[in-house]
Amino acid sequence: MNINKIISPFQCPGEIILNYSNEEHIKSDSSIRIYTMQKISVLLTDDLAAVIGDNVYNTVRGDFFVFSPDEIHFGRFLREGVHRYLDFYIPVDYFGRKDLIDPAAISDANIQCLFRNSCDNCGRNINFVHPDDEKRAEILRICEKLADIAERHPDENDHSSDLLIFALMIELLDICATAYLRQKANPVASSVPLCVTKTLRYINENFADQVELTELSEAAGCSVTYLTKTFKRHIGKTIHEYLTECRISVAEKLLLDGKTVTEACYDSGFGSCSSFIKVFSKYTGTTPGNYKRNLTS
Repeated sequence: MNINKIISPFQCPGEIILNYSNEEHIKSDSSIRIYTMQKISVLLTDDLAAVIGDNVYNTVRGDFFVFSPDEIHFGRFLREGVHRYLDFYIPVDYFGRKDLIDPAAISDANIQCLFRNSCDNCGRNINFVHPDDEKRAEILRICEKLADIAERHPDENDHSSDLLIFALMIELLDICATAYLRQKANPVASSVPLCVTKTLRYINENFADQVELTELSEAAGCSVTYLTKTFKRHIGKTIHEYLTECRISVAEKLLLDGKTVTEACYDSGFGSCSSFIKVFSKYTGTTPGNYKRNLTS
């Protein structure tokens, strides 16, 4: 099951989305995503991983990720079976708005440190947090309560438990903020060849340009054949698949931000509107025009 809950505990603007996933997966990768809100993901099973920028992180149950808007990332299911996780999507200014809630009243650990717009000011840039055993147990205890509530009230428009969910979420974010501040840097990423990390970085920075395999191999310092095989083996996608998914995700965000279909096409790196519409439809199941119209409907 995959449950989305829109949480709006106060009579004022500012919705939070809670997503609880408890589904069967084959060994595979998710699609590349970019979000407009802050995303915090807590992992409730082992054998999950994430590719963020040019880093690959393997995880255990109770680890969590902090994703800022515009950060390119995707998940990896390292085994076949049921995988469980909780995602929170929170407006980046939510805890800084006094019309919603007084930030001083909710946390001694400063929940706002989890929001990268605040962390930029203090030089922190951590995505992956591996809590100590004490904090991990607290995180899992609260997450299991939230998962139970989501399963008992799966309708996203059922707001009967909003206040309870919100209170548990605040307690969870408070603990996560403490673990986040204790961790001095990202844990060591998985062992991925330098040519692969260089290629990920190059694509993430140059997706809007015409990207050729030859220039990628030159930037990575290896042959095209070696690069394509090594990239696929470690990332689970071909270079072309990764580049295309990256462009589609960027295009979705551009359309969400109000760009026209033509602007989204060229700003995300597609060479023509006809190819953009064809590829966008293949990956999302709808045309860019329909996608944009549905945003305002």
